[in-house]
Formats: sequence, C-alpha cells, structure tokens
Amino acid sequence: MRRQSNSTLPILLLVVLVAAAGFVLLVKPKQAEVTDRRNELTQAQTELATTKVALASFRASKDDPDLAALLVKIPRTEDSPALFNQVNAAATAAGVTVVHLNIGVPAASTLGEGSQLAVSLAASGSRAGVDEFLTNLASLPRLTIIEQANVNPIASGDEVVDPSLAESFDLQVDLSMFSGTQSAAQP
Repeated sequence: MRRQSNSTLPILLLVVLVAAAGFVLLVKPKQAEVTDRRNELTQAQTELATTKVALASFRASKDDPDLAALLVKIPRTEDSPALFNQVNAAATAAGVTVVHLNIGVPAASTLGEGSQLAVSLAASGSRAGVDEFLTNLASLPRLTIIEQANVNPIASGDEVVDPSLAESFDLQVDLSMFSGTQSAAQP
C-alpha cells in the first residue's frame, strides 16, 4: 500500500504543475486583458461624463443673454458689401469722410473658428466727429476689434499745427472684424 501512495505523489505534483502552468499560460493573460478592457471602459465613461457636462454647460450658456448678444455680432458670412455700408453709415452719422477703405481677404480667425477680416481705413473730419466715428466703429453690428488708431491734425502746407487749435483731423484705423464661418477661399 505504501508503494501506491509514493506513486500518487508524483502524479499529484504533475497535476498541480499542469494546473499552475494552465493558469499562467491561459487564465493570467485573459485576466490582464479583462483588466485592460475595464480600464478602457472607465476612461471612456469618464470622457462621456466630461462631454455630458460640457454639453449641459453649452446648452445653459446659449440661453445667456450676453452670449446671445455677442453671437448676433458675428455674421454667418463675411458679407463685405454690408460691412462697407456699415462703415460708411458710421462715418456719415459722425460727420466724417472716409477717404480710403480696404477690406482684406478673409483669413482663419485667431479667436477660434470662423473668419477674420483685416480692415484698414482712413478718414478725415473734426475732432468730435473723429471721436464719434471711432465710437460708431466699435459699436458696429458685428464683432469689431480696433487694433490701432492714429489721429493727427491736418496741416496746411509745411506749418506745424497745434492739435488743440486744429479744426480738421486725419484718422488711420486698423480693425479686425469677424464672421462665423470660414471663407471658401480658406484651405
């Protein structure tokens, strides 16, 4: 009988070794794969939750009257003819004469999606008219950023004019204006 127990011990050890090898070779890789899939699922659920929060925030913000007022000032297209008319109407309302107006080619906006138009203009008029014209430009019914404005008294001939005594002024303005879609000319 003793002899039989000695022969079962190696068989029992062999069975344990085969089971351990099976576990290491077959089950362990599947456990690692399941762990990886759980991590991916957790990451996807986190991204989904973040996206849901962002969507809820966007939906809430579109009802914000300040945002709605800003979005109205960003037309869907460049609409250069309307822009030309708006600038001229602002000048007329201020009693200023626009002597040069250059509307650049639409470019991708530096503020995100949409197009940005570089506009440069020159005008002349009284100091009060020039001030009012700048205010009118900043109040145009489209998002407008006055990048640079230079106001100089108009001198007759070579004389130096004291700005406080000048009756007429030249105005040079560089603007950025925006629209909500990128121009078809954009790459």
